Amino acid sequence: MTHLDDELIARAGGTEGADALPAAARAHLDGCAACREQVAGTARLASVLRDADAEAVGETTAPSFDVLIAPALREGAVDSPPMGAAAPAPAALPRRAAKPAMTASWRLTAALVLRQARLLPGLLWPLTAVGFALLLGVVWRAPDPLVGALLFGPGVTLLVTLGALAVCEPRRDPRG
Repeated sequence: MTHLDDELIARAGGTEGADALPAAARAHLDGCAACREQVAGTARLASVLRDADAEAVGETTAPSFDVLIAPALREGAVDSPPMGAAAPAPAALPRRAAKPAMTASWRLTAALVLRQARLLPGLLWPLTAVGFALLLGVVWRAPDPLVGALLFGPGVTLLVTLGALAVCEPRRDPRG
C-alpha cells in the first residue's frame, strides 16, 4: 500500500483516532514510521486547536439569562405584568418636546440631500423632470389603464437607470 493520503491522516489524527481507519490503512500505519509521525503531528495540532477553541468560546460566551436577569426578578426590581396581561403602553412625549427633535431631524435630512444634490450634474434635474413628465403623459394617454400601468414601472426603472448612468460617468466623478 502507498502512504496514507491527507484525508486518512486527518481522520486518524482527529477525534476519531486510528480506529476509524480501514483495516488496510491501520496495517500500513503500524508498519510506516513516516505516516505515524504525520498522524501524531496532526493529533497534536488538533489538540492545540481544540484547546484554543475552548478558550476562545469561554472568553466570548455571553452570560446566561439566569445570571443577568434572574436576580433582579427574584428581588422584585423588575415590575412585569402577570402572564397573559397586556403590557402598559409607554407614555407619549408631549408635543412640544417632540417638535424640536423632529425639526432637527428634518434639518439634518435636508442638509444631507442638498449636499448630495451638489454632486449631481446640473442638467440631471431638469432632464429627469422632463422624463417623468413624458412618462406620465404616455401613461395618461394610454388607451387602456392596464397598458399604462404596465408601461409606468419599466419606464421609471429605465429613467432612474439612465440618470444613474449619467451620474456615474467617469468624466463626472467629483474626485477627478
